[in-house]
Amino acid sequence: LLLSSGEYVLSNKVVISKDITIKSTDSKVKPVIRLESERENNSFFEIGGDARVVLDGVALNGNSKAKFPAKYAIISAKEGANGYSLFMNNCEVYDFNAEAGAIFKAYKGSMSDSIKISNSVIRDSYRGFGLNEEKDDIGKYSVETIVFDNTVVTNIAQYLIDFYRGGNDESTLGGALEINHCVFNNIAQDEKQTVLKLTNIVKVDIKNSVFANSISKTVVKLYGSKNLVSNSCFYNCAAPKASNGALLGSISFENPKFEKKSFILSKKSGLLSKATDGGNIGLR
Repeated sequence: LLLSSGEYVLSNKVVISKDITIKSTDSKVKPVIRLESERENNSFFEIGGDARVVLDGVALNGNSKAKFPAKYAIISAKEGANGYSLFMNNCEVYDFNAEAGAIFKAYKGSMSDSIKISNSVIRDSYRGFGLNEEKDDIGKYSVETIVFDNTVVTNIAQYLIDFYRGGNDESTLGGALEINHCVFNNIAQDEKQTVLKLTNIVKVDIKNSVFANSISKTVVKLYGSKNLVSNSCFYNCAAPKASNGALLGSISFENPKFEKKSFILSKKSGLLSKATDGGNIGLR
């Protein structure tokens, strides 16, 4: 589905059960999708079955001042969502501020193969990605792998990710989070919140990224030998915590010195050329 520049208005959520790509015809212009709903607690897209959903070069406007603002941008179906995937590239998602809402919510019993957010901006919203419904503590979790790559997330009131895997069932020792070349700014605007809330997630690899300006007492807790933060900066926020074999390598706490009104490093930044790949910590 190719969208040209302009605004596209949904009157109700779009239920997706087959593979689809929604893409801008111009990589430099993002068509804006928003919702004008006549009921509360609505969302833009609901993904079911094993659908592969690609959003490329579009903007999702949560329009929180509407009479019935969208509660979620994207949700899983409550039944039958098994093996689906979501890929967002070069997108902008903003203004999802409905109470207890989020950018993405996975319902109990759903299972995603992969969620990947790349080259995008997520901003000015209440919560990020809710992957925390599997609370029966029998080893279940909501996504096999979630990836953030070269992406900015800024001004999120509560968590960016709440990723939960409870229980000790060794047959389901899974769940992975990968973060690379990202900037997370002003997330968890309450000291009781957590930027990345990870419960029993087996593999966590955070590298080449900047965490800045959070008043949370806990930015991220790592647990286990397959959890690692490396070559990352924690500025004006709490340091990461690691236990049970988790590793912290090449962590800095300096001012990243972004350019004005930007999350690009200035020429004065001490994070230039300090990434694991020889590039800059933060955005590529």
